[in-house]
Amino acid sequence: MIELPGSDVSFGISLLEENGAVLRILGYDGYTNRQIQNQFIEFYREEFKGCAPLKLRKNDRADN
Repeated sequence: MIELPGSDVSFGISLLEENGAVLRILGYDGYTNRQIQNQFIEFYREEFKGCAPLKLRKNDRADN
């Protein structure tokens, strides 16, 4: 389940006909968008691919 932070964020997920999905995020800042993106990647890997979660580190110091 994707948990939205306490801000105004909209997102949509579309499954492709073959091998994949599209995630659309409309959020206020890049940090929040990356949080949702990372949650989706973890969910997709676990639920659809049966893979363990990734432990990625991103540089969140970039201007949002």
